[in-house]
Amino acid sequence: MTADPFRVYRERDPVHRHAPSDAWLVTRYDDVMALLVDPRLTSQTLGDRIDTLPSLATEERAELTAFYGGWLSLVDGSVHRRLRRFVAPILAPSAVMPWAPVLEAFADDQARSADRADIRDSFAGPYAARVVAGVLGLSPAEFREVLRATGQLLRPVGAGDPSPVQARQAHAALALVAAAERRLVERAVPVGTPAPLLAGRELPEELRGATLVQLVAGGYDPLARCLESYASAGRLQAPDGATTVAGDGDVDEVLRLHPPFQLLPRTAVEPVAVGEHVLPRGAKVLLAIGSANHDTTRERTSSPVAGERAPSHVSFGAGRHRCPAATLARLAVGAGVRALRRRWPEGSPQ
Repeated sequence: MTADPFRVYRERDPVHRHAPSDAWLVTRYDDVMALLVDPRLTSQTLGDRIDTLPSLATEERAELTAFYGGWLSLVDGSVHRRLRRFVAPILAPSAVMPWAPVLEAFADDQARSADRADIRDSFAGPYAARVVAGVLGLSPAEFREVLRATGQLLRPVGAGDPSPVQARQAHAALALVAAAERRLVERAVPVGTPAPLLAGRELPEELRGATLVQLVAGGYDPLARCLESYASAGRLQAPDGATTVAGDGDVDEVLRLHPPFQLLPRTAVEPVAVGEHVLPRGAKVLLAIGSANHDTTRERTSSPVAGERAPSHVSFGAGRHRCPAATLARLAVGAGVRALRRRWPEGSPQ
């Protein structure tokens, strides 16, 4: 049975004031869906944190500020719309779909050495690394280097009070990922393989490095977590009982129960009424994606967005910040699920 750690909040206190994080936790599907598309909530949650990073020269701080300003998930308004126009073709179905058979081969190859007792390290993690490195055109060594740099660039984002060491490491990592991205853009496409997603792409200055980091950060760990959670919870039976086929609906059910992300942070730019509460301007808001996906009372027949059918899950978000890599994620998750079912057709690998 899939764990549902937010059930108590959803049933008793669906808009919960979480004092330790100084944030409002929103847990019901309808509320989460409404807030995902509400323009009164912004993704620009960094505030002045980057501008005040310690022990950096003015030029270094400006470079990091510009870098974080190139993250789709961290900006809104006209900047977000402009950046999304550049990123959308990189992750369009026409660019991603040729990778489908390659991902299937990656998953099957990795599943051969998968260990029931350690799915994360024997399958989910290595497979996710092969997927991200493969679609970007990174060698295993290059991927490890970029992954380390990505971690250094993420720490100031997540830290409440970034240290001087973190700031210095982030700035050094910025130069590394920018150089790696230039190599990937200029690298020739290997014969007999689909085109790596960044090959030949003309990226604006504000996206240099940020595109590569977002693809690595948004691909590697979330994919590994999803498949690890799926395997740990027990095998979901395919609709027709087969172990070799996972249709779109089946893959979406995996994504519903095992979302790549559990919480999406937002900030209220003006007061927002949610249920019996009014979230004040400046309030930190955590949209509980995993909780919303488990909400059995959610409304399936309507959507806050006119003309859209309500989705069965919100694992990719909704509205202007809906994940642009949804097609690639479905392909990668589906290939991983099918490989695990073929490896252990009798049931759960646990």
